[in-house]
Amino acid sequence: MHHQPINLPPLPYSTHPPPFPRRYEPFTEPEVLPRVSSADYDPANMPKKAYLDVTLAAGDFLYLPRGWIHQAVTTVADSHSLHVTVSVMQSWSWADLVEHVLPEAMKNASNLSSSSDLREGLPLDYLDYMGVMNDNDYLITEEKKSKKDKKVIRDRREFKRELKTKLDRIVKEAMKLADFGCDEMGKRFLSERVPPAFSEEEAALTNDGENGEICAETMVRIARGGIARLVSEEDKCVVYHCADNERDHRSELSPLEFEMDDAPAIELLLKTMAPMWVKVSDLPHPPADDIDDKIEVVKSLYEEGIVAVMQPEWIKDRVGAK
Repeated sequence: MHHQPINLPPLPYSTHPPPFPRRYEPFTEPEVLPRVSSADYDPANMPKKAYLDVTLAAGDFLYLPRGWIHQAVTTVADSHSLHVTVSVMQSWSWADLVEHVLPEAMKNASNLSSSSDLREGLPLDYLDYMGVMNDNDYLITEEKKSKKDKKVIRDRREFKRELKTKLDRIVKEAMKLADFGCDEMGKRFLSERVPPAFSEEEAALTNDGENGEICAETMVRIARGGIARLVSEEDKCVVYHCADNERDHRSELSPLEFEMDDAPAIELLLKTMAPMWVKVSDLPHPPADDIDDKIEVVKSLYEEGIVAVMQPEWIKDRVGAK
């Protein structure tokens, strides 16, 4: 991502003397510190009055909306200060989503038999009337238009109309891929986040505890909301999760593959969050409501540490007796 100033309207800044240049924090890719500094602003381009002038003490937190120009200064002579900037929206913009969706939409639209026109060649003479050097319609008055000028204007309009038609077809395909794009964003987020830090109570319900064998009466739910995601890839349903992530760098995900008929059970399980529970036998598994399949699905997720289980009292007593 770029670190140059973006085209923003003038925004307020602090009125203190400027030991640190006025700046905005750009939308950057995750990377190891230190980070490249954001762009500086010329004082001459800034308004004279600040929107907010505040003194922060040690431990204070100040939220700055993305793109807001700001400036920091120590309040005591011969003193120093240190601050850490944390972004909560990295790689989380509409542009990032479109980057996932648009290439697939282009490929899908081009492959459709009804969209063969996207693979047609451009008009042989389109360079004669398209391009910046031909974008001078506004300079030609109605009185001075020659036949050639009128043809160029007409050809340019027709070219743009045809381009819009083809772009509309791609946009139509892109809209069908909204869920796909969001799943790709979700997978990337899971690979970049830290693993869940379970409390003692939560850990006791996962595979870190002693919960016995999973059976039809076992109660299950996702161990922590947001740590796993179910997606569809080709003819498989795949569960991505962050339970195995490292804490010091971006992680390679270890997805779990399941058959498509396992998807309804997994979907309900991953959507069941504390304090709710769902019984293994109540998990949907069409077309055959096979309890063994349900148990195997839960076991696989439980062994990965992303599912919490709670046994009925009679099972707890039996495990304790052993």
